Amino acid sequence: MIMKQTLSILLPAIFLFSIHFAVAQNSADSIANDIKQFSEYQAQLSVEECSASAQQWVDMLPQSELLTYAAQAQKILYTPYSSHNQRIAYRTLLQRLLQGNSNDVSLLRYKYMYEMLVHNNEGDSATDFIYYDINDNEHSLSEHNGNQTLIIFNDPECEECASLRQHIIDNGELQGIAIDSTTTILVIYPDMPTPEWREAVTHYPERWKIGYSEDVSDLYDLRTLPSTYLLDDKHIITLRNAHTYITVIE
Repeated sequence: MIMKQTLSILLPAIFLFSIHFAVAQNSADSIANDIKQFSEYQAQLSVEECSASAQQWVDMLPQSELLTYAAQAQKILYTPYSSHNQRIAYRTLLQRLLQGNSNDVSLLRYKYMYEMLVHNNEGDSATDFIYYDINDNEHSLSEHNGNQTLIIFNDPECEECASLRQHIIDNGELQGIAIDSTTTILVIYPDMPTPEWREAVTHYPERWKIGYSEDVSDLYDLRTLPSTYLLDDKHIITLRNAHTYITVIE
């Protein structure tokens, strides 16, 4: 405990030196290294500590270097499989970048990223959305309440998606969490239906809820598929992208 308190006191000075060095070097590699060091430190922290340290780190960044930091941090903190703590850090950085500049056309892509980062994180209520089943009947996420729900955003033709589906069928778990008959499994194709999709989903387990939703990618971070969101019985997100621990079928 004493070591952790000492570390917390020393870190601001350490990172201030790292930032000054990176800026003085005027090198993308130096800035990327500073971001990596901070990301490694944040991995040790609770969510509450992570939010506070991210704000402290961002406040130390020179205004003139925010855009460079945002560009480099995107590669490290905003990958499809970034941890919750990494997303907090990048969200905090983008919030400062966009302060007073939210209508700047050159920053539109960062504004979009920020909007993706403020919703549907662990601990948030999952955003409701409309989807259509294989018979084109309308449904919504909010219909499936009262049980744990696993949302799988999925493309039947992707190899990683096939691996995930088979893993759940064979093992009934995801990162040690039981995915059994009490779990609602909702498999969504984030696009308009194709003949190939309609044929493929006929081979999915009967109890799975299958559908498509063209607009859901405006609400959820679906930069890569599959993308998974595990919800509790009140639709609070408890885990994102647990499937990254599953080996792809050879």
